[in-house]
Amino acid sequence: MSTLLVVTLALIGVALLSNYCVIFWRFLPKYNTPTLSVAAVEVFHNDTSSKPVITSSMKDPNNNNWCQSSLDYLKGTWVYDDNNNSTDLAYAYLTDQEEWAPRCNELQTAYLQSGNQSQLVPQFLRYKWQPNSCNLDHVWDREKFCRTLDGKTIGISGDSMSLQLANSIMGLSLGTVEQEQFITKRPLVEGEEGSWQLRVPLCPQQFQQQQKYSVNLVFHRWNAYKGREQDRQALGELLQESDYLILNWGLHPTTPTNPLATAMDDLAEFLHANWKPPQKKPERLFWRSTVVAHGKCSKYDAPIKLKKYDYHYMKLMGFIHKAYDGHIILKHDDQIVKPKLLAKLPNMTILRVEQMTMSRIDGHRVQGRNGVEDCLHYCEPGPVDSWAQLFYHHVVTLNM
Repeated sequence: MSTLLVVTLALIGVALLSNYCVIFWRFLPKYNTPTLSVAAVEVFHNDTSSKPVITSSMKDPNNNNWCQSSLDYLKGTWVYDDNNNSTDLAYAYLTDQEEWAPRCNELQTAYLQSGNQSQLVPQFLRYKWQPNSCNLDHVWDREKFCRTLDGKTIGISGDSMSLQLANSIMGLSLGTVEQEQFITKRPLVEGEEGSWQLRVPLCPQQFQQQQKYSVNLVFHRWNAYKGREQDRQALGELLQESDYLILNWGLHPTTPTNPLATAMDDLAEFLHANWKPPQKKPERLFWRSTVVAHGKCSKYDAPIKLKKYDYHYMKLMGFIHKAYDGHIILKHDDQIVKPKLLAKLPNMTILRVEQMTMSRIDGHRVQGRNGVEDCLHYCEPGPVDSWAQLFYHHVVTLNM
């Protein structure tokens, strides 16, 4: 066979193969790589014209379209207060954050040194959560809070994120967060050196007008409920004295010897056996939904508005910190923890903070203790105050 013929046949073969490849490609299913686009997520930057803003109907206490359940406020948007003359725009409370949150401490110091000028209130304190179809009570009325909960004890148990909730309730009630003087027990759980108890009176006499009120906050700090005897003992002590109980150990869910499902089965059984009416009202037992660390939080100065709440999607887009299994923790909270608790305690209340908080990629400490990155914890005051406001809405506004 001549060289010319061989070359000619080879060229014909390449042409035919190319045509078949084009035809085959046309019929392949298309898999588009997700990209960070406006269709996927909106970021509220400093241009206030693009932000949802607070309207008078959102502030009106006589508008009785109150959210009645957790599902009512699950979906919504963060609205922005751009009025520098607003009386609502200020630090709600003060706290010493120098060791654990030096950046947050610098922002607070700058605000105080300015003479409390509202222009220096950080962007992350200018947002309030607005549900799609109802309203939340965003006003923390100290006198009303103390009057409604007079004689009651609020119990909170969990890890450092639950401590942030306890700090928020303390700060909104007292105007300041001080821990050391209120710590009454170390260690709290046998074998857990980092566990301790905080006991805080929330209604000091100077905040009261005529009648003297008594409302106490008791916080148990330990990282994980593992279903051990010492866990049940510590939780039992808190449960016995609490009229309201808020739980979450979401970031430390399991160990090789104490898998999450087993620990949650034990927790559900223990609560079912010990949180019983009429002494304990079922709806006053709370599980606060779990949240996880964000990724690259230092790059954001405003919330993101996710078009869909999906664990793997948030990880893929970089909204969940790549160094942790945050997407798995969120999935377990929805598919293991909540179902097991609700199966035994169908009338308990779930504080559905996950969607509103996972869109708050702003407001983090950013720089934590010893200069380490911290995209899990928030400045205080900060976005976690919305959790305390939800609790207030349930127990005060709705008189739970």
